Amino acid sequence: MGISFFNCSKQNKDNQIKGNLIFVIGNVEISNQSGTVAAKKDSPIGEGDTIKTGEKSVAIIQFENDSASVEIQENAEFKVNKFNEREQELASTKGNFWIKAKKRNKDANFNVIMPTSVAGIRGTSFYSFEIKEERIHGICHCQGAVDFQDKVTNYHGSHNTDYAVLTRDGKTITMTPEDYKSAGVNFDSFEHRHSSIENSPLGKKGSLTDEQQLKLRKIALKKFSEI
Repeated sequence: MGISFFNCSKQNKDNQIKGNLIFVIGNVEISNQSGTVAAKKDSPIGEGDTIKTGEKSVAIIQFENDSASVEIQENAEFKVNKFNEREQELASTKGNFWIKAKKRNKDANFNVIMPTSVAGIRGTSFYSFEIKEERIHGICHCQGAVDFQDKVTNYHGSHNTDYAVLTRDGKTITMTPEDYKSAGVNFDSFEHRHSSIENSPLGKKGSLTDEQQLKLRKIALKKFSEI
């Protein structure tokens, strides 16, 4: 579909501004019922907007009242379904993203919907990623607690900092700090680094070596095979 430059940026009562893009690099588009426009820094984001990134492209959303920041990485699609005082719902249909978020009030529901799972926010930072060649979808719980539910396996659990939950072919496993230590990751000085750019407001650029990533992948595949 071609990019339309008519009306898409207009915000009406059903698509009020909920945040802005504070960083854009590469090929990034914003789509909604009015059409599709090329994104740029300071582009407004509202309910119903979908942000699409191309190869080697990144966009960062800063939501109102500092309630959430999301780094949407390359070849991804990310949609703002709802964002109001009582309910915040974001959705990722493909690709990787890193989010830092908090409930706007104690009675609010803040959920992030992913292709195979739903994460409930309770003052949280987590990283959602895909390993396509292994058919793995994972979430790294970076900070705070996340209520996690897999829509395929019906797995449900609340996990704290430094745990990862991975799903593959209808199976779910957890990766613990001990698993990361086995792969040579020094947890005594460990810092979650999931950004794909330098100087991201969410944190530092990824720092795991190829060897560490290969070891972690082997540990995960062994766990899947044992289920």
